Amino acid sequence: MQTQLLPEAEPFRFDERILAAAEAVREYGYGHPCLVAIRNERGQIYRQFMPSDPAAFMALCEALDDLGLSDELEDEEGTRDGYAAIFRTPERREAGRSRLGNRVRRVLKGVPERRG
Repeated sequence: MQTQLLPEAEPFRFDERILAAAEAVREYGYGHPCLVAIRNERGQIYRQFMPSDPAAFMALCEALDDLGLSDELEDEEGTRDGYAAIFRTPERREAGRSRLGNRVRRVLKGVPERRG
């Protein structure tokens, strides 16, 4: 699968895993190629892939999803800036913990604190 590392952005820290996942995708070479972008931790697109066919596109998206990346275009129709999919890290886990912490605080509101 064709890939290009964009020189103006720093690679994602797990780029080797992303490349390994893409290399495992089988391409059939028919159909319309499309672009898939990967964002780094700073939100910059640093790498793009060009699967040669729809089956390879779907397999690549599934492989990236399995790595824990999320497609920011998943709920959109069409492309954005020429990309059929743009993957990034999901919201930080700290943010998820914070929401969970807020939920726990709401449940425990009014429960007296245990002392000593």
